[in-house]
Amino acid sequence: MRGTTRVISAKGSQPAVWLRAAVVGMSFLFAHLANSDDEVEIVLQDGAAQPPWDGEIGAYDEAIDYEVCLDDGGDACPTIDWRWRDAGARGPVLESTWQSNGMVAGLFIKSHTPQNLAAFSQGAIQFDARITSGSARLAMKIDCVWPCTSGEVRTNTNLTSEWQTISVSISQLIDGGLDLTTVDTGLVFWPINHQGTAVEIDRVRWITASNAADASSGPPSDSSASNNGPESPLKYDGFDLVWSDEFSGTRLDDRYWNHNTGTGSGGWGNNESQYYRSQNANVANGFLTITAKEENYGGQSYTSSRIKTEGLVDFTYGRVDIRANLPRGQGIWPALWALGSNFGEVGWPYSGEIDIMEMIGGSGREDTVHGTVHWNVGGLNAPYSHTYIGGAYYGDDFSAGFNVFSIIRTADYIEWRVNDAPYYRFDIDESASRAPFRKPFFLIFNVAVGGNWPGYPDETTSFPQKMIVDYVRIFEPSGIAPPRDSDGDGLSDAEENSLGTDAQIADSDGDGLSDGDELSAGTDPLNYDSDGDGASDGAEVAAGTDPLIADDGGSAKSWGTLEVPAEGAVMSGISLFSGWHCDAKEVTVVIDGVTQLSAGYGTEREDTRSVCDDSDNGFGLLFNFGLLNSGTHTAIIRADGVEFDRVTFSTTQLSTGSFTKGLEASVVVKNFPQSGHTTTLTWDQAIQNFAISKETGPATGGERYRPNH
Repeated sequence: MRGTTRVISAKGSQPAVWLRAAVVGMSFLFAHLANSDDEVEIVLQDGAAQPPWDGEIGAYDEAIDYEVCLDDGGDACPTIDWRWRDAGARGPVLESTWQSNGMVAGLFIKSHTPQNLAAFSQGAIQFDARITSGSARLAMKIDCVWPCTSGEVRTNTNLTSEWQTISVSISQLIDGGLDLTTVDTGLVFWPINHQGTAVEIDRVRWITASNAADASSGPPSDSSASNNGPESPLKYDGFDLVWSDEFSGTRLDDRYWNHNTGTGSGGWGNNESQYYRSQNANVANGFLTITAKEENYGGQSYTSSRIKTEGLVDFTYGRVDIRANLPRGQGIWPALWALGSNFGEVGWPYSGEIDIMEMIGGSGREDTVHGTVHWNVGGLNAPYSHTYIGGAYYGDDFSAGFNVFSIIRTADYIEWRVNDAPYYRFDIDESASRAPFRKPFFLIFNVAVGGNWPGYPDETTSFPQKMIVDYVRIFEPSGIAPPRDSDGDGLSDAEENSLGTDAQIADSDGDGLSDGDELSAGTDPLNYDSDGDGASDGAEVAAGTDPLIADDGGSAKSWGTLEVPAEGAVMSGISLFSGWHCDAKEVTVVIDGVTQLSAGYGTEREDTRSVCDDSDNGFGLLFNFGLLNSGTHTAIIRADGVEFDRVTFSTTQLSTGSFTKGLEASVVVKNFPQSGHTTTLTWDQAIQNFAISKETGPATGGERYRPNH
């Protein structure tokens, strides 16, 4: 039987590309949640910063030596601008746009006076966010009265074009130095590695502890655990990644997971003390968190969660990697394991059981994990006769950070590994007893409290305890079936899911290199300029410079650049895209990723001779900027199909509306678009807007006409 991994969605849905979500902001204004006594502080909602956070919306900008621009939409900040934007049914939201100039700028929402928010110390910050252009990983912080701050909190997830609700623990910010009694910004945020991106935020809010308990996820904020620790690769020789869950949404994905709830039979057969609830498993910030709590529910003194892929995803031969941070304490029993997919038909132990990782806490046992198999002696047709065998791995404290727990399955053996170091092997023979281990299995993740093996919590056990899972990945032996590569970029859809790139677009960041080529080269497939030198990765490869080194001559200014429009310019009427490039055969301008136009190339530019060794390097494109909708636009400039520069500019249309048929719809405007010019504006029915049909003035050298008008 060949090994296979199956995604068995009963709903008939196919696996989708999920990007890791990023933390964007925070919120405040005391109110009460519906059906709850918990306090909420709103910072931003319904198209406005809410009192007392309506003091100022501003930004600091490296381009002006980290000075600030306040309540001006970014007019005084070259790197960033912001505006309220209509998001359809959601209404107005705050959109921030970062330019592609390699500078850092952060947007902040400031209060009138410092606020005492100590009531939220055990709570969480929640907000909605999405990108509208480019790609982004965000960093954020909260400031208290200067020099007090929470310090930078970097997210390891990516925003998507879909709205996502994100939650982050306030205790993480307190650990960074935040004083909750003197908070004076509701939110500060900026992109980590990406420029040329636009981010929308809405519903920025803080919530108190009882609501946050079920919403918070991610690495613990205490010093004993962080996101540090080994990771695993997306590729192994002889294996193909066929399925993964990177936990990048805002809830557990019901295409892949369902729950066991309740107390089971006899405490799940082990005299365990917890009641399993779905509410104790949460997804946020790129992590799955299963929380064991000390609380009375369903006749038990503890609650926790147990999730499984039964009937949705299973696997046979190949490799499974799970990156997880384990809980600790006497009576705490985390497990990452699997049961035979026929469990519902034949029961346990006839189905077989593979324990990928188990740990029992207390008395220093957090440094040991176990790998085990269980089966019925004699197989399916024999009387009940449970047996098991396994091995143990002795390492450091597995509750102090993340580790990767793995198994490799073949028809002949199962091998257990921790951080890719093998520690136990179980051989499979032709006997009926071991036949289950040549069949499909489904995954189970849970944290038990108490039981025959770990014993029970005592006075040394603290609650809550959390098992945090970064990802789970299933690989199949190469050659079973070619993995799907929808966009033909050399990465399978499953690999792109794990990376956060778009499985439907070969070049996710638009830098002229495919995602697969970027992974091979070591550049970032979500950052068009990995070394931040102003030249895209693809342009540097084409020019022979290193896209990972900013000072090797790879600057766009050394071999080509766009000069007009300038970054952040306001454009109107008929004007030029112009600049120079040393050795292009064709220069094209791509506006907002949709409209592609060829520029005239080869005009005399004597000022480029010292750089290019010749002078016929100029290019220009006459363009009617009045055809563009009001707002911010991005133009990407390509030489022979490879990006070498980009610019963000804005336009403002004069009017919108409709005119009665048969009436002349034109008007002559003096001193427009600049002093000394006279412009004829003619209504264009096709675009339902005015367009410049004629312009005269000192700078035009005569009359300029819109083509075909």
